[in-house]
Amino acid sequence: EKLIELAEPLKKNQYGQYLMRRATQPRGMGR
Repeated sequence: EKLIELAEPLKKNQYGQYLMRRATQPRGMGR
């Protein structure tokens, strides 16, 4: 639950969106 609470404000930040994208992208897209 804490992770969700932290994710809410992170979504507004560019860095947060970047992490969310990497988390949703497959490992192959990392390169």
